[in-house]
Amino acid sequence: MKKIIFPAFTGLVCMLISCDSGTATTSGSGKDSTQAKNIAAFDVVTKAFDTGDPSHIDEVVADDFVDHTDKGEVKGKDSLKTAITMMHNAMKDMKTETLNTAASGDYVYGWMHYTGTSHGSMGMPNGQYDMTSIELVKF
Repeated sequence: MKKIIFPAFTGLVCMLISCDSGTATTSGSGKDSTQAKNIAAFDVVTKAFDTGDPSHIDEVVADDFVDHTDKGEVKGKDSLKTAITMMHNAMKDMKTETLNTAASGDYVYGWMHYTGTSHGSMGMPNGQYDMTSIELVKF
């Protein structure tokens, strides 16, 4: 069951994350700074899921963020903030370790390691989990 639930969760996270990357530049150094900005935004969202604190989401997620849910598209950042709070309440001891990140253009790739305890909510069975995933996020 864990093999199905966690990829679904990571897919949800991938669909949820969006960032306003600001004004694009065409110089080599601008490209590097945009990629660094996107990785930093990825880290802010990851930390929000870890801590359950969505207060910094407004700093890195675009106002026109679209949450692609099973109930259709929901516009606005509130759905992401709600998901962060729900996930943290369901798995309070969730720890996320970023094993590696890379950026290419608007994309950030994260090799992630998740551990914690599920209390039977969010579709995960009760008990400990220890999983890895690759996250792909477009900013």
